[in-house]
Amino acid sequence: MIKTSKRVQQSQVTYLTILNQYKGIALITFTAIVTVSSITAYSVAPPPGYTAQGTLIANTPPVKFSTIGGAILKQGEKLSPDVLLADNVVKAVADAAKIEPQQVRKNTMIKVSEPEKPLEIVVEYRTGDREQALTTIDVLMKAIIEKSRLINLDKWQLINQSINQRLEQVNGELKQAEKNLDEFYAGDDRERVRLEEQVKLQQEIYEKTQAALSDAKAAEKEISSSLVVDRSPKIIAYPGSNPIVFIILGMGLLVGLVVSIGLIPLVAIWKQKVAREKQERDRLQTILYRLIQEGSGEISLMKFAMETQLSAEDAQKYLNRQADAFNATCEVKEEGSISYHFHL
Repeated sequence: MIKTSKRVQQSQVTYLTILNQYKGIALITFTAIVTVSSITAYSVAPPPGYTAQGTLIANTPPVKFSTIGGAILKQGEKLSPDVLLADNVVKAVADAAKIEPQQVRKNTMIKVSEPEKPLEIVVEYRTGDREQALTTIDVLMKAIIEKSRLINLDKWQLINQSINQRLEQVNGELKQAEKNLDEFYAGDDRERVRLEEQVKLQQEIYEKTQAALSDAKAAEKEISSSLVVDRSPKIIAYPGSNPIVFIILGMGLLVGLVVSIGLIPLVAIWKQKVAREKQERDRLQTILYRLIQEGSGEISLMKFAMETQLSAEDAQKYLNRQADAFNATCEVKEEGSISYHFHL
């Protein structure tokens, strides 16, 4: 019992000695692990402050009276975060919320669903003030909806302008065809038939263009945003709302302690092993050189094994390596002894 107690005390003293010797390595290891765990924790957790979130989806009016209006609304669903957070949107939100535009852009995150999935746009805004978070995201979502409406309106104006230009061109072509027919006096029936068909074709084109213009005018009343609010803004994260931070930090501290404390004896053992191996190499080399010197270049396996306290097998392996290194020769004598001849 007394011997066991003494061994425990000796082990404790040895451990404390090693701990004091390698405390620098342990401290660096512990600090590195805790730092990595802290970075990981705050990268997966929501940033400090309040995060407000709202959702926009595709606007699908129950009744559409124009083809163009429906097509414009559908095309308007193809929006990227960069378009939704354009400079004019950011400025409008900043002015309404009375904050800096850089703050709006920095604290806003927009996620658009994959193209093959139904349109869903998640809008988030983060700030240190709860009311400001809700107010800003409400203004932001309204600004995005208005941005979508203006984009659709621009598309309608381009289409309407294009149809009017086309109608003017078609009307001119129809009048020219009618004029050609009125001025035809020759008796060539085939030419008259061709001109009549030309007039008929131009009339059909004119009627289709007129119909397109009517559709465009009807679409003007239907032009709206391609987006509507699906879920109104609400606070989804607040300071301390995510326990994952404390879990990761706690695990980091635990792992840091275990690794740093466990690393101390491992480093000590490794260093001691390296030192012993070097000491043994130096010892064998010193004995080898002395015996070679004493034997004028000749050394027997038996004598080397006796001097070094190595087994015959280990002694022979060592001498073989040295013989290869120094280009020495090995001789097996008649009585069975083995000698090595080194050139001095």
